[in-house]
Amino acid sequence: MNTDSVVEFLGNVPLLQKLPSSSLKKIAQVVVLKRYGKGDYVVREDQTWDGCYFIFQGEAQVSGPDEEDNRSEFLLKQYDYFGLGLSGNVHSADIVAMSQLTCLVLPRDHCHLLETNSIWQSDTSVDKCSLVERILQLDPLELNIFRGITLPDAPIFGKVFGGQFVGQALAAASKTVDFLKIVHSLHSYFLLVGDIDIPIIYQVHRIRDGNNFATRRVDAVQKGNIIFILLASFQKEQQGFDHQESTMPSVPDPDTLLSLEELRERRITDPHLPRSYRNKVATRNFVPWPIEIRFCEPSNSTNQTKSPPRLNYWFRAKGRLSDDQALHRCVVAFASDLIFCGVGLNPHRRKGLKSAALSLDHAMWFHRPLRADDWLLYVIVSPTAHETRGFVTGEMFNRKGELVVSLTQEALLREARPPKPSSIAVPIIAEIDLYKYDPWELPGLALYGEKEWYFFSPRDRKYPNGSRPNRSAGSGYWKATGADKPIGLPKPVGIKKALVFYAGKAPKGEKTNWIMHEYRLADVDRSVRKKKNSLRLDDWVLCRIYNKKGATERRGPPPPVVYGDEIMEEKPKVTEMVMPPPPQQTATASEFVYFDTSDSVPKLHTTDSSCSEQVVSPEFTSEVQSEPKWKDWSAVSNDNNTLDFGFNYIDATVDNAFGGGSSNQMFPLQDMFMYMQKPY
Repeated sequence: MNTDSVVEFLGNVPLLQKLPSSSLKKIAQVVVLKRYGKGDYVVREDQTWDGCYFIFQGEAQVSGPDEEDNRSEFLLKQYDYFGLGLSGNVHSADIVAMSQLTCLVLPRDHCHLLETNSIWQSDTSVDKCSLVERILQLDPLELNIFRGITLPDAPIFGKVFGGQFVGQALAAASKTVDFLKIVHSLHSYFLLVGDIDIPIIYQVHRIRDGNNFATRRVDAVQKGNIIFILLASFQKEQQGFDHQESTMPSVPDPDTLLSLEELRERRITDPHLPRSYRNKVATRNFVPWPIEIRFCEPSNSTNQTKSPPRLNYWFRAKGRLSDDQALHRCVVAFASDLIFCGVGLNPHRRKGLKSAALSLDHAMWFHRPLRADDWLLYVIVSPTAHETRGFVTGEMFNRKGELVVSLTQEALLREARPPKPSSIAVPIIAEIDLYKYDPWELPGLALYGEKEWYFFSPRDRKYPNGSRPNRSAGSGYWKATGADKPIGLPKPVGIKKALVFYAGKAPKGEKTNWIMHEYRLADVDRSVRKKKNSLRLDDWVLCRIYNKKGATERRGPPPPVVYGDEIMEEKPKVTEMVMPPPPQQTATASEFVYFDTSDSVPKLHTTDSSCSEQVVSPEFTSEVQSEPKWKDWSAVSNDNNTLDFGFNYIDATVDNAFGGGSSNQMFPLQDMFMYMQKPY
């Protein structure tokens, strides 16, 4: 029996499909071939354990009482195994051959080959692997189920990067097929955004296993929802026809081009670029990617200017990879989504444009063997865009000019739209009756603010049918100062009133430094008040509270002491906001390409569909999914603490990676450095 046939057999044993191909080759060199006739005992109960048995041909049965209901459960066939994981040093049951039986036995001294640190290399620990290999690392949970995580050093951009989905899902599928079968095509769909803080479960479905082809479907699951689907086909290497019509374009050699780090330094010192832009690039911490990229046509442009819908760049994985072709194709699948569908926006770019880009699907065809740790030229073209959908194609060539990969992707490309008022609820202003409290108590009831605080408050009237408000509050009262000021010209839409808080009883209270600006609607229909259970629009007002000295001193009588069961007046229930320290900003890779600074407006993801992205006010730059989390509010309220563009979960693009920022895409010749960030 030759080694190749043994390796092919071992690759179809479900137990061994979690191992790297290097382990299977080592196992094939040490297994022992044993043959048994019908009725022969393969092993006997209490026999000393001599290794792990894999049934190559024939059938065997585990001996047991004849009266057991389902003896088929004890019938062993091809690819089944026994003798592994015994708690003692002896076999626990008799195994009898039911026909002519051939087994491959892995001696006990070599059973350590069934364990490995890396899914790609049997003799390399994960710590010694390259970053991209560690990103693609999966933990086998059980047969056909793997777990992947998002590493802190991986490209994340707020959500799981789409290339991570493609690469990890392909890795999971590759671990369930004979390693002599290599992926030749894949088709994938992005359904929901991925959460970087929780693991991703990859469930592999064995659609077909043939002599030359195998098909797998992989579902990526988080929180019980399928968020990504991949369908991949695998084939054994075979001799056949060979031709190539596509020609690699004439581009500079990668060794003559600048790296992202060098391009970033050039951007910082280029006097032709705005000083504010150069300062912004310089103050960002540059975090290199696991993929090295060199653009063939670097540009000094940083603003949104129209350009042809095409891009050429060289790329390769950082670090040396093993010779496993499956690993190299998974790495290329990961890298293929870094700068892709955003090219479709190039012809539509203009100053002030706020764009949204969201990949919908991703397809790849692998034509020839390749190495992901050697330079590959990525040629991207967007032939068309119509009705909010953009289409891009890609070709990858090795340095010999051979076409190794073809790609397509369709994406949602459109001008960003403001959210509908009913799409989300962001309660940033608390609703309380502030006349029940002293002003120094109010900061603790606000949802946000450090030196000034806002509240919606009902305005009580001193007399039921009158218009004079009751200004008593806590241990004192609010007193108007100055004349009311109209808001809006020529026709006022609101009225602003200034008030000062006095501690003690009116009219001899002591003036404090607490100020309130009360905003109410103008020209309210007062007849509405006469209707039963109705509220006039100016019954509720917006109040701005601050201390003109910047302090929160107390005035008036000290707060009462509570003894025993005495309970002070209950405060209203207000959602508490936890504001973490601002995360450290890190820039990423784009000085060589021009990026869109206007796309720094974040996206709001609703649960209506996978592509429902909308843009909130530029004052609040944060990506929110469904309902906002208060613990993330610091990232929302401070533009300096967030990514310069809302990166989507699918496609990394080069849109202003150094400076402004873009919606979701890294676009050709657009500042990448501001976009290559590690904000979390």
